Amino acid sequence: MHLVADTGTLPGEFQLKLGKFMDHEIYSDEPKHIGGSDRYPPPMSYIAMGVGF
Repeated sequence: MHLVADTGTLPGEFQLKLGKFMDHEIYSDEPKHIGGSDRYPPPMSYIAMGVGF
């Protein structure tokens, strides 16, 4: 099995990140108190969900 994912910060955004895997897109953001806009879950929440799966 070969898994490839692409991640990066969106242009013009300080903390908003986009991850792509196959045909899926996942957005991640940080809380407002550390410079994000709090629109999406923070990166560590995705790690916690992955452990749960």
